[in-house]
Amino acid sequence: MPIALQSDGAELVAEVDRGRLMAHIETIAVGPRANVENHAAALAAANHADRAFTEAGLRPSRTDVSAVGVTLPVVWVEIPGSGCPAPAATPTYVLTAHYDTVPGSPGADDDASGVAAVLEIARILAGRPLRASVVLAVVPFEELGEQYPGAAALAELLVQDPGRSVQGMVSAEMLGYATQQRDSQGLPGDYLNLLAYEGSDELVADFRSAAAQWVPHFEVQAATFPADTAFINRSDNAAFQERGVPSAFASDGADFRTPYYHSEQDVPADISQEFLVDSARVLLAWLVLSAMREPTC
Repeated sequence: MPIALQSDGAELVAEVDRGRLMAHIETIAVGPRANVENHAAALAAANHADRAFTEAGLRPSRTDVSAVGVTLPVVWVEIPGSGCPAPAATPTYVLTAHYDTVPGSPGADDDASGVAAVLEIARILAGRPLRASVVLAVVPFEELGEQYPGAAALAELLVQDPGRSVQGMVSAEMLGYATQQRDSQGLPGDYLNLLAYEGSDELVADFRSAAAQWVPHFEVQAATFPADTAFINRSDNAAFQERGVPSAFASDGADFRTPYYHSEQDVPADISQEFLVDSARVLLAWLVLSAMREPTC
């Protein structure tokens, strides 16, 4: 049954479950998941996502992607929108996270935390269609950088589909570390960053509005940056931006905040659980607010 924005939005956000989030992280981040060096572990993470989507009552798709001599799947689901009957192009919003790591790091924050948020949001939205379609995906090869082959394969698939119009994309890129230290980013590092490309003003406005409406106690700092700003291209959002999709990444600040970035110390025990829950709530709130907008068919 389609949800009612005002009556159900707060209830959906409240359903984000700390225990479920941490269970995903503890399952995925048992060790490194480097694309080549730990190929079997990376594939196991993809398979975990596949099972979680299926257990939520969804039908996951797998899109195989080959890079650096190995093949790994993008695992994704779509919750079809109810607002635009065929043959009109269906507005679509996309949330991704990457399941690969750098060699040697268990990647609890980077990025099992993002994967956990994607899987938990899928569970909550399953069977609750919004007006626009929602695509939720976990992807490999983010740690290769540059062309981001996993996200690029998904972006190409979605953008080339004549039956949809991709309106916005967010990469959930590290949602698990907060600190009260004032030397973290010049401020206490207990807020969520949303870094978007110029031209993504509606996405940023929706993100701020959703957070203020449904997660008002949680600070979000959201802004746009020129595409030639180095740090804006640090995650899978770059692959969607290159294909004309308003894009951003949500992050705890990565190496600007956490001392465990890309290290063997990035383990589940050091996840800031309250911060993780609120970050997942904000991402869900953004999807609900954006995808419940009356679509232009």
